[in-house]
Amino acid sequence: MTNWDEAERIYAKLRNEGDTTWEESDVIFKILHDCIFSKTLNSEDYNKSKEFLNKWYTLVLNLVECGKKGIFLHSILHHLKDRHFKGVYKKAFAGEMLLTDYIEKSIRGQNLLEEKDEVVILTFRNRDDVSKFLNKKIPRSLAGTKYQRFENMFSDKVINYGKYFFEIYRPMTLSRVGFNDYIKLDIDDDFFKIACADYGRNSIVTDMSCVYERAIEIMLDMNILIYAFSTVPYSPHHEIQRAKFNMFVHKDYAEEVSMIFNILPHAVDESFFNLGVSAIQKYDAGFTDFITDIIKNHMYRKEKQRLLEDDDWMEIER
Repeated sequence: MTNWDEAERIYAKLRNEGDTTWEESDVIFKILHDCIFSKTLNSEDYNKSKEFLNKWYTLVLNLVECGKKGIFLHSILHHLKDRHFKGVYKKAFAGEMLLTDYIEKSIRGQNLLEEKDEVVILTFRNRDDVSKFLNKKIPRSLAGTKYQRFENMFSDKVINYGKYFFEIYRPMTLSRVGFNDYIKLDIDDDFFKIACADYGRNSIVTDMSCVYERAIEIMLDMNILIYAFSTVPYSPHHEIQRAKFNMFVHKDYAEEVSMIFNILPHAVDESFFNLGVSAIQKYDAGFTDFITDIIKNHMYRKEKQRLLEDDDWMEIER
């Protein structure tokens, strides 16, 4: 149940001091979260919530229009207007959607958030990895939700992925959990961006996106710290391909990972894309070994150089 005295205190603090703590942002965000998702909210609390949220988001809009940024932005539900809610929700939250849409347009127009703070989808191998990633710094239910099934944009078929799409609700979530050591890969290749969305499927190798997919999967199995992400949510029909994906890599691996993805298009033989009777499955041993060799050859180059400088490599060779 909402502590309205506490909510009003936080509102007054934002108005007078210009920001909140992470925990205070949770108090405000939970009011919106409960309004949308709770099935036990009584009409009195629902009406109070609507009134308070209108007041809160009006204040936030005034602040961002003045170029103000801070933890208080963590109280917003990212892309509220574009979320996949039922029609009744769309109508019930029209006012909040309009306000948050204005807020986000102002945020984007003034570059008030770093790219990591605009992330709305982050991929993991499984549910447990999400809990480890959040590291008790934010309740999982208030951080986001998950999707593992998406409609194919070219048919009515539903695709199951062997990974965990975690949809992030709130701006600044990655800053809050400590994502400072990750950088975005600068790879201008549409096949690569498709692979970031699609890896995890069991499919026939048809083009370079499949090669990139297999490389991503192998590197994850090698515990290389990479995360596919999107700053655009899926469409209302769950067509994940329409989100705009890219990849974050831990700074300790960024140089090697970037080199690997840039080398792959030049290393792959066109015969891999033969769709005839000899069509190659993405998880075929030969195909996997081929990509694994490329990854290992470049991933361990830095470590080998370090050992050579320390005169340790010869001992390892022996």
